[in-house]
Amino acid sequence: MDPHSAATESIVSLTPSELVGLREELIAVAAEAFSAPPWNEGPDDAAGLVDGMLGKVERRDFTAVAAFDDGRLAGFAYGHTGSTTAGLHPGPLAPAEAFEVIELAVATAYQGRGIGRMLHNALIAHAPSPRMLLTHHEAPARGAYARWGWTEVASVTTLSGHERVLMQKA
Repeated sequence: MDPHSAATESIVSLTPSELVGLREELIAVAAEAFSAPPWNEGPDDAAGLVDGMLGKVERRDFTAVAAFDDGRLAGFAYGHTGSTTAGLHPGPLAPAEAFEVIELAVATAYQGRGIGRMLHNALIAHAPSPRMLLTHHEAPARGAYARWGWTEVASVTTLSGHERVLMQKA
């Protein structure tokens, strides 16, 4: 399926080859979505984010979804099963692995229209449990994740030294 042919505000799953074909559009959305506080990321950061995603397509349970509005990329999300977020869990019942929601980005013009929630729901619809994510303490999405059933587990310091909120969803 050509992702650009998607109907107004539709959510589609993307194959690795479709992701490669959308690289520049994905970078543009990431740059826009993460340019404001608290992220303050630039175009190089967005390119690194997308290239990092493309480097993970072989990971177990890798899933990528995108939202299109009349063929224009409005947002995307991806995740996979891994041990990074689970390894940050401070509790004695910490899982060895979890489905990690890695990124969820919505272009500014499409924010506040429910696209983030649609991407979220599509991404985790068939994801194994438990599910975990990291978010910035001041990220607007933090409240959305709580409304979508995520529970804050702890404030953690990532391997790169960033303070983040670890959240989990059964």
